[in-house]
Amino acid sequence: MNIYSVKRTLTLGVAMVAALFISVPTASAEGDVLAGFKKGFFLKSADGDFKLKIGARVQTRYQYDAIDGIGDTADDGSGADDKQSFSIPRARLTLKGNAYGKDLTYKFQTDFGKGLVNLKDFFANYKFSESVHIRIGQWKRPFSRQQINSSSKLSLVDRAITDKLYGAGRDIGIALHNNYEKSPEFEWAFGVFNGTSVKPAIKTTVSIDPADNSASASSKMTNTISRLQPAFVGRVGYNMGGIKGYSEGDHEHGDFRLAVGLGGMWLHSYDDEASALRANLDFIMKVSGFSLSGAAYVAMDETTDAAGDTSLGMTSLGLHAQASYLLSDVYQPVLRFEWKMPEETSAANEDQKVATLGFNWFINGHKVKWQTDVSMILSTDGTTDGEETDMRLRSQLQFAF
Repeated sequence: MNIYSVKRTLTLGVAMVAALFISVPTASAEGDVLAGFKKGFFLKSADGDFKLKIGARVQTRYQYDAIDGIGDTADDGSGADDKQSFSIPRARLTLKGNAYGKDLTYKFQTDFGKGLVNLKDFFANYKFSESVHIRIGQWKRPFSRQQINSSSKLSLVDRAITDKLYGAGRDIGIALHNNYEKSPEFEWAFGVFNGTSVKPAIKTTVSIDPADNSASASSKMTNTISRLQPAFVGRVGYNMGGIKGYSEGDHEHGDFRLAVGLGGMWLHSYDDEASALRANLDFIMKVSGFSLSGAAYVAMDETTDAAGDTSLGMTSLGLHAQASYLLSDVYQPVLRFEWKMPEETSAANEDQKVATLGFNWFINGHKVKWQTDVSMILSTDGTTDGEETDMRLRSQLQFAF
């Protein structure tokens, strides 16, 4: 773990807290500061104009992968070695609340999982009215339902393979929306983002001087760009029956509820890289503990022919469907099917199908839960020799407050 990154992250968090609360004792006539625990530890001024809520969660996972079948490498050396390990894929610290009134809210979230420290979210959100908000900073692009849903509230150990393939994820930008994450009857969000991944990495370029063979190097962070390659992102949706949020399982055990959403994203390039279009249609239905959800995705990339003319053509389709049923608010069997269908298959771009059976034990709702799932993964690169059947076992304990 990079010690400098740890210090920088902790210093940023402490500075933000100090900036928000250094004047709190004089924020009300009595000068009171309230503290306690309600779905997380909190501090707030007596008039409610300043509030800080502190949350954290950690996921500890065991994973076993049987590559091209069950068991170890064949005696003749064919096949691949099986893999197994313990890991901490996510270890999140979250600070959120409001400042200078209840209309200006913020969220700061960092992750210490996988032995790295990186910023996940840091944005400010201002409410002009109940139906018009503006948000600026870094957060999840408002594109697909499964990505917008928190990884702490997934019904299986992790998201489907379609999630990363079609441009879902975090980015830096600005958006107008109507508080879509709270599921108003008609939800909408439209924004423009950098169009790059926010996962930090250092890219180093080395130049050799032919005169004396001396070397010089320059480095920059991959999530810091000098020229915008914008991603224009939009989402609209309809929510009926009082369905709330993006959580997958039906923990409310209510009457019939349905949500349908459509997301689109245009990844525009000013340089040699081709522009691209991504779109998805998703839904979720809940009733009396049963939940059914799914999504279909399409990817279209821009190509240039020999004459220099550009055209937009489909490069892949994807889908996933998932069903679960909550028993006694404690146990939940889950079944999911995923399919990635590239227009042209190759060793680097396989057609892949995944069938997963999972079981959850909610010790204390999503705050403390144990999830286990088993997957069969069928992959082909379009040739007979390129067909593989892998197995995967994952078991994960989550603790959060």
